[in-house]
Amino acid sequence: MDNKKEKLRAYNAKYYKENCERIKENTAVYVSANKEKISENKKKYYSENKSKIKHNASEWAKKNPKKRDEIEKKFHAKNPDYLKKRAAAYRASHPEKTNASVAKYRTAHPEVLKIQTHNRRVRKISNGGKLSIEAVPLIFLRQKGKCAICRTSLKKTSYHLDHIVPLFRGGKNINSNIQLTCPKCNLSKGSKDPIQFMQGRGFLL
Repeated sequence: MDNKKEKLRAYNAKYYKENCERIKENTAVYVSANKEKISENKKKYYSENKSKIKHNASEWAKKNPKKRDEIEKKFHAKNPDYLKKRAAAYRASHPEKTNASVAKYRTAHPEVLKIQTHNRRVRKISNGGKLSIEAVPLIFLRQKGKCAICRTSLKKTSYHLDHIVPLFRGGKNINSNIQLTCPKCNLSKGSKDPIQFMQGRGFLL
């Protein structure tokens, strides 16, 4: 029996190779003429085999993680509006689960929440620019974990995102115009001119 199956597979493979273009043309003609029927058959098959299809898709994804990621990226790039509507519908129908998931993510990623809140607030001023999600850890490393103004350890005080040139003075909301300061220094600096402020602290004289 196995030998017959192998012979049949070999014959089919050879036949397809020799008649590839003709098969594709015939398939395209059939699909074009039977779109509704094919669509109905697909829906029926999916409805009757949901568990099997999901299981097979999950197994394939485990074995082919790179291909899965590529397919997901292409799909997200081509269907942003559809994905937004689907996400909104899910949030509306699963509010408790969504709120729990958001709360868990915010607890695990406080720096991301700060960036998102910051970007939303800045959009109202509309000076242009948007901070990247990785901005905080990169700036934190550059400043060696210390306040850019008083050099206090930010691990002890927490930190504020401070625009070096304040937004109200025309500064942009971009990574290069951001420094991390302790809350006390940030509140003290406010929207003051950065040079005058630092001079008042005894710097840049």
